[in-house]
Amino acid sequence: AVFGHVFSVFLKFQGGKGVATAGGAVLALAPTALAVSLVVWVVVLAVTGYMSLASILGALVFPVAAWLTVPEDVYTTGVGLVLVAFILFTHRSNIRRLALGTENRFGQGRRGTS
Repeated sequence: AVFGHVFSVFLKFQGGKGVATAGGAVLALAPTALAVSLVVWVVVLAVTGYMSLASILGALVFPVAAWLTVPEDVYTTGVGLVLVAFILFTHRSNIRRLALGTENRFGQGRRGTS
């Protein structure tokens, strides 16, 4: 589902970054771990204003939270690690802009536009 969202055949193999779709996909697997990730996402977005940073850090927290909340379920932790790698891949341009200090903040629009 996540791969299909990011590389949609209906949008000429372009799509989103896969974070919300990944969240929906893991909701049934580890709802408590997803809740922890969502709290991280909300806090990071509120503090920094960077949607991309909130998404990346929320995704990074998921496999750790899954491992801590359901340690016997190595499958969910493994899926979380694969999803983190994929989400980092889809956010590489955002990571570059964050490092350069040119990333847009949530609600401020694109830089250079009115």
